[in-house]
Amino acid sequence: MKQFRVKDGSFLALFESPEKYKLSVIEPMLRQFPQRRFILVGDSGERDPEAYGVLARKHPEQIQRILIRNVTGEGPTAPRYQAALKDVPAEKWRIFEMPEEIRDAVK
Repeated sequence: MKQFRVKDGSFLALFESPEKYKLSVIEPMLRQFPQRRFILVGDSGERDPEAYGVLARKHPEQIQRILIRNVTGEGPTAPRYQAALKDVPAEKWRIFEMPEEIRDAVK
């Protein structure tokens, strides 16, 4: 659930696309902690693959893995994922259905 405050304009963030919202939240963290490495975990229900693909292309050294829970039934070869994660090395991202599938990916 998104938090917002009318006073500082975060109320308007409720009307942003999910992709823009996620970018506006995660991008500052990447800039604030340039030496840190991140694993991005999301699902296919909104625009997580698209947002995370943008971040991985802009910050390839910081984004170590992208893990997307498949809630839409699209396989990893779906055109959506191929476009969203274009130029992101295949070994950096994974589509999964059950948490057990990613246990090794986060070690």
